[in-house]
Amino acid sequence: MRHLLSVSCAIVSFIGSPTLAAQSGSVQPGTLVRIAQTGAPDALVGTLVSRTRDSITVVVRDNGAVVRLPTASVRSIDVINGKRRLEPAIKWGLIGGGIWGLVAAAVPYDKCSQNPIPSCSDSRAQFMAVQASAMAIIVGSIAAFRGDDRWIRVEGATAPASIVVTPSPGGVSLGLRFAR
Repeated sequence: MRHLLSVSCAIVSFIGSPTLAAQSGSVQPGTLVRIAQTGAPDALVGTLVSRTRDSITVVVRDNGAVVRLPTASVRSIDVINGKRRLEPAIKWGLIGGGIWGLVAAAVPYDKCSQNPIPSCSDSRAQFMAVQASAMAIIVGSIAAFRGDDRWIRVEGATAPASIVVTPSPGGVSLGLRFAR
């Protein structure tokens, strides 16, 4: 019994903890990463090819292009840690069920006593509830199957501070940038 308890505690702590790459700050080539850059509105998602002190090379997930980024422009690096399934299922199930419930409310409705058909409901509210629930289950199941990526921030992946040298009229400007 004691052995079973220690094994189950180890499994739960392993499942709930960030990946080894996220803990150590070192991301290995071949890992799917999301990189946020200074001045870029969207994060770049792709497979890490190489990482040096000065640059990070990534194959972009969307188009397969090889991109080399200067390390100084990187704000953060996240690694993928599986898929989230419950949150998107709930969100899209509520949205799909709600929209379908509104559609069901707008559909003309005949009581079963006037037109008897199998599985007919006698009240409009019951009809709308059944329709909305069925659509919520369908849309939620599709969203759960598809899932969303789960990302974990890599601690220590970016330099805490960097010196930025930029040309300016009559010389160069030096700046100090701190990572967030």
